[in-house]
Amino acid sequence: MVRVSGKNWRDARLAFRPTLNVTLPTTPSSSSTSTPLPKSATASSRAFELRRAATTSLAATKAKEKELKDEKEAVRQSRIVKIRERREKKAERERWEKLQEKMGRKRADRKKRKEARNKLLKS
Repeated sequence: MVRVSGKNWRDARLAFRPTLNVTLPTTPSSSSTSTPLPKSATASSRAFELRRAATTSLAATKAKEKELKDEKEAVRQSRIVKIRERREKKAERERWEKLQEKMGRKRADRKKRKEARNKLLKS
């Protein structure tokens, strides 16, 4: 198993259980490499596996909650954008109505068309 640190010659560590009273077999030749735990130690790491399963399920739940929250926020932002656009259109319409009163309808319409052409040219 490749570890995160990249030390392929070392095994991944198991849960530390001091209450098991499990001692590793020590041999003089195995001082440089780690030895695997006996079967009793790996069987007793059940609590560790349960905790690991609980953490993974919690992470999945949090991811789902984040997804739902992001979706809700996207809906909220789309509503805000719609309201903002509606207000801008209303302000523009009122501006043109004021211009029409000031300079006449036909002249204001010409000016409006000219602004639309310039806007298309700029974009």
